[in-house]
Amino acid sequence: MPPPKKQKTTAAGGNDSGSTTGSGSKNRSPNYTDLEDILLCQAYVNVTESPVRGNDMAGAPLWNKVSKVFNSLVETQKEELEAWVQGTERPPKSLEDRFKKQISFQVSRWNPFYKRAYIGKVSGTNEEDIRNEACAAYKEQYETPFKFRHCIDTLRSSPKFNPLDECWVEGGEMGPADGKKKSPAKINDTSTAMGGNLPRPIGTKAAKAELSTSSEVNKYMDRIIANNGRMQQKLDNIASTSSKKLELIQRSMEVNETTQLRKSYKFFKKMGDNGAAQEAYDRMRQIMRSERQPRSFVQTSSPVNGQSDVTVASSYDELIGQHIPGSAFI
Repeated sequence: MPPPKKQKTTAAGGNDSGSTTGSGSKNRSPNYTDLEDILLCQAYVNVTESPVRGNDMAGAPLWNKVSKVFNSLVETQKEELEAWVQGTERPPKSLEDRFKKQISFQVSRWNPFYKRAYIGKVSGTNEEDIRNEACAAYKEQYETPFKFRHCIDTLRSSPKFNPLDECWVEGGEMGPADGKKKSPAKINDTSTAMGGNLPRPIGTKAAKAELSTSSEVNKYMDRIIANNGRMQQKLDNIASTSSKKLELIQRSMEVNETTQLRKSYKFFKKMGDNGAAQEAYDRMRQIMRSERQPRSFVQTSSPVNGQSDVTVASSYDELIGQHIPGSAFI
């Protein structure tokens, strides 16, 4: 007697996921909940709409990435997924089949009905009315209800799943004007035109080039800032050096004036003109008092035999006294 044929069961919403035990028997996973469908759509959009990592991904790498994002989203919704059997896993293949064979397939069929209802809406029609009309037309056309209305808003964040995209062209998902049914689109075709008034995402190469350019610009700006810092430091050093030079020049002028006054003092003293000598002395004392802090003064005479005659004094009185011993003014 031949073994009985296996009965293929389809869960509400078209659950095709399953797992195989070690004995070879296939245990079917629980049906997908509406929340899981939404999280799956979020994961798919998140991965495929990322210009750096998603546009060039396909096949197993794509769905492995979608699975990783989906599982991370599930972790954030544990309280809402209490009814979900503990330990249940949605492998990448299950997620791929759920999205391609069920969600994307039905949404792609429903999309043209929404577009026509939106274009033909009358005054007073709201978004809910448009969706109801699209769902009714879908059911009439395909003799089955549209089961993924809960996924519409999530998928619309992707241009190809927004029915109002200005570049969208009605494909083969909808029957002709005479009402005759057309053959359904390929089950695995997730690229049916469904867009929105959103800008098309840039390609992976363009995105990476943009990031590279941005990185180069940042490096260039960092170099400019560093160069400006070094230039400012040089200017500060120059200013400091200039200030010191000015101070030295001023001191040199004071020493020169003192030298001239000392010579005048000696001359007038020798000539017996005590009044002029007193004026020269008073002027030297005035210079002394104008200094906030006493400092040593250097008086250099003309070099003799290559050597300079250098005199160091702690004050003008001492400077004068070195040259004029016994002065009555000291």
